[in-house]
Amino acid sequence: MTDRLLVYRFAAQAEQLAAMRQALREALQTVPASEKQRDDWVLAVNEACMNIIQHAYRQHSGAIDLQVQRKDLHLWFELRDQAPAIDTGRLQPRDLEQIRPGGLGLHFIYSIMDEVRFIPDPSGRGNCLVMQVDLQETHST
Repeated sequence: MTDRLLVYRFAAQAEQLAAMRQALREALQTVPASEKQRDDWVLAVNEACMNIIQHAYRQHSGAIDLQVQRKDLHLWFELRDQAPAIDTGRLQPRDLEQIRPGGLGLHFIYSIMDEVRFIPDPSGRGNCLVMQVDLQETHST
């Protein structure tokens, strides 16, 4: 059984992230998890969106499509954009020993989510990021 919890499209602009976070928080209220766990998921999605805005679109305008689905004991977050394709081989969280502002988005994403996959678009245009949480593990913690 698949439940679509959220379909949300917004302009790839930092100013739009607060509204996205609010919509995501509301959608996650039906998921059996603690408030902290839901806040962590919102943080990971927010960081992924900020990376899309800063690194995929850069100076270009465009949109981000967010879908959240619950299927059995898994929660799926899918982010799609139409920015130029990114080189996923260059995506590495920075060393936490490096003390400087910024650059922790990937660290948060990989720490919070159980699975993170980049799915290339066959056309070479656009990017798709799928993040998954195992609700059975989440609910038992």
